[in-house]
Amino acid sequence: MSAAVAKLEEMGDRALRLPAPPGNPQFAVRKTEIDGVKIGHIPVFMVSPAWTVHDGKLLIGLFPNTVAAAAGADKAGTSILDNPSYQAARKRIDVAKPTFLSYADVARNAADAYPVLEMLQTLGQTFGGD
Repeated sequence: MSAAVAKLEEMGDRALRLPAPPGNPQFAVRKTEIDGVKIGHIPVFMVSPAWTVHDGKLLIGLFPNTVAAAAGADKAGTSILDNPSYQAARKRIDVAKPTFLSYADVARNAADAYPVLEMLQTLGQTFGGD
């Protein structure tokens, strides 16, 4: 699978590097490595769609760090199912098999401005280069 993803990256990068109309940003596939995980990403305005193939799985996220975190989740040996706050939230909704569930530990993360700063940094990369 990683060979196919590499080929798609190459084709996408060639397409993105075509001359942009005057005044429009130029996009490109960028490569980074976080905690030994090689990640491709494209800084686009407020996000930087990212991907990697890790242990035979294609991982996709909005930022390279979220893809690296997903790749490292196996090493941690825990999952969100082990989180007491998540377990309490599941009990409160009282649905055995939800079709869709979105969870955020707001009390724990309210002061964390990192995602906003990351979006601003990605926006800067989009219009200002590296």
